[in-house]
Amino acid sequence: MPKVIHRQKLRFQLTAIGLLLAITSGCNQPDSAITANQSKKEPEKNLPTLTTQVGQPTSSEAATSKQSPAITANNASPSKDHYYSLRDEQRYGYEQQLSEIDKAQGMTAKPLVMIYFFGLQENVYQVAFGNPMNAPVEIAECSKPCEFIKMRRAPPTSLAESSENIRSEKGSILWVIMQDAMNGKLERAFIMDKTLKFEGVEVGQTVPSVLEKHYFRVIGPTLQIIPESKLATK
Repeated sequence: MPKVIHRQKLRFQLTAIGLLLAITSGCNQPDSAITANQSKKEPEKNLPTLTTQVGQPTSSEAATSKQSPAITANNASPSKDHYYSLRDEQRYGYEQQLSEIDKAQGMTAKPLVMIYFFGLQENVYQVAFGNPMNAPVEIAECSKPCEFIKMRRAPPTSLAESSENIRSEKGSILWVIMQDAMNGKLERAFIMDKTLKFEGVEVGQTVPSVLEKHYFRVIGPTLQIIPESKLATK
């Protein structure tokens, strides 16, 4: 019995000595080591985290997506007395503004938006995007003050196809194009083609033809090419 008590006392003493050594070593630890350990445990501060769910735009993309319409003109102020940046024979070119997404992708410029001006048809200004000789083409049309612009395809590619009305936001591509149209800065697109003359022609005679300007116009779903001599009566 005394031997068992002695062993228990010995174990207790050894355990107490071990605890004392551990506490002493902790107290004698240098300040630099304590600071280092604390810095490992403490989370970094002042480092904001950006959490973006898949399929949702970031803040810059969301701000860009709110622009309406999506295509914005690069120069909202007219150069000289017009907004177009290039004239290439029958076509006019307008510059597009780079979005934040375009800049982030390293884009430095966008292709010009090229249009043909079809003139004023019954108080309606008509503009074509694309070559009218390669129908169908996208048509934009409006009446003064062109607050809303109708977009449609001529001729339509299906019976179910309908037009769409878009608000003309100041500074947008559509807005600057229609400003040039309403201010008389665009010349009406035409092609030079032969026009047959039937007036006064007798049976058996050769029908004469002359080289004449032919203008484009859209009536309903139809894209027409009308000779200049017939335009006033059509």
